Amino acid sequence: MSTERSMVTDVLIARALAERADGPDVDMRSRIIVAVSAVPQRRGWAVRLGLGHRTVVLGFAAVALAVSLVVATVAGSMIIRPGLVERPLPGNGPITTQLGGGLVEVDPLTGRGLATIPLPRSGLLDATDLSWSPDGSHLAIATGLDVSIVDVASGQTSTPITCPYCPVAWSLDGTELAVAEDRAIRVIDPHDGRLISRIETGGRGLVTGLTWAPDGRRLAFVNRGPASLSVIDRDGSHKRSLALPKEDVILADPSWSPDGSTIAYIASAVDIQDGAKPLDVVLLDPEGARPSRLVNVGECFCLGFAPALTWSPDGRYLAYTALTDMESGLFVANADGTEARPISSGTNGPLAWRPIPASPPD
Repeated sequence: MSTERSMVTDVLIARALAERADGPDVDMRSRIIVAVSAVPQRRGWAVRLGLGHRTVVLGFAAVALAVSLVVATVAGSMIIRPGLVERPLPGNGPITTQLGGGLVEVDPLTGRGLATIPLPRSGLLDATDLSWSPDGSHLAIATGLDVSIVDVASGQTSTPITCPYCPVAWSLDGTELAVAEDRAIRVIDPHDGRLISRIETGGRGLVTGLTWAPDGRRLAFVNRGPASLSVIDRDGSHKRSLALPKEDVILADPSWSPDGSTIAYIASAVDIQDGAKPLDVVLLDPEGARPSRLVNVGECFCLGFAPALTWSPDGRYLAYTALTDMESGLFVANADGTEARPISSGTNGPLAWRPIPASPPD
């Protein structure tokens, strides 16, 4: 609901719809009263309703419940938000992000937290990179100590791979996990941790980000100092650097689109002595046939804040984190970077959009 609309009925309807989505047997009367009592003062409406107003509250509640039944029937028990009325499922599941020192799965439509995923080691607060298996069943989590693979259904964790702050990327066929270590890329079997191959990038700086091409034949990776974006074949041959629309920038989170046509990444200026610098989402054609597209998504000192980016599994959307009014937030935009919508606030660090494969036909 729009924040400019502070009518009590709006609050009740929003809460009724949210609670209705949790199931038909939910007792909503008490929750609605609590919701209304917590509404902040806007345009003269009271902050709290006393006992003498509960008759009014219940009357509004009855209206809200009736409306919720109609909307739930039409929209499949989901909350409708302007600008994104088509739920991006089944292919696109929740977005995994870091919030308050833990991993949270966020509904890309409503911004609601759907589930939490514990970090493999409880004493370590931050993940440094994330990558979902193509069937959405396992999550590779990189931290400042190692890389672990978590079976999210059972909570079981694989034997950690010793590799601190190492970027990770799961191949789209699910058979290989790329782990960047220093100036090389290790390709391992995600099922048993066995080393399949080692790719020497030949770069002057550390590999700080990597992504698979959808066909699994190439990888794109970022080298630090000076920043560069390169593509290399799976066997380590045919390395080539891609022309960047801006030089002397910090590159983060390269992500190859599911259709193979675009590599997206986050870029910001290196020099921050004169204050915050533009933070851009860059869309680059890996074949160089189309000009790059830069979409400014805010400004950033990028100190204590780690911007991130990921494609939706179906390639129709981009999710990224950016700073707005010095507060970090999660945004979802169209594949070309247009029509960005704020989803949630307070997010920081890596992103990964969980795929949900379509169910086989009966």
